[in-house]
Amino acid sequence: MTDEEFIAFLDEFGREPAVWPAHLRDRAAHLLDSSVRARAALKAMRDMESLLALTAPVPLYDTATIAARAVRESQGTRHVLGPVVHKLSFAALGVMALAAGILVGMTPPSGTAIVGSVRMALNGGANDVQ
Repeated sequence: MTDEEFIAFLDEFGREPAVWPAHLRDRAAHLLDSSVRARAALKAMRDMESLLALTAPVPLYDTATIAARAVRESQGTRHVLGPVVHKLSFAALGVMALAAGILVGMTPPSGTAIVGSVRMALNGGANDVQ
């Protein structure tokens, strides 16, 4: 088991060795004995879960209960397209901001020019504005 695999393992099974699958528990314990990074990841997980337990509004939700529920329930698959959709949404926002900037830049500066532009657009572009 590598450090990266152990970190993913912690994300999936939590900090409590009692809820870790038996066939992976020994490999994780061996890695914890030899890897400073794995021990730091486990400590960070324990610290985070302790902080979450302190901020929980209902005392019935302790870290062991949350970890047990997370292990019991299916975590599902991680969506591969999530980062792509996230980047595309920012690209779409950028295009909309650019279009709005162009529109504002094309707007005539004076109030009478705006009124004239609107009248011209309503008249179908004809120059018979009175």
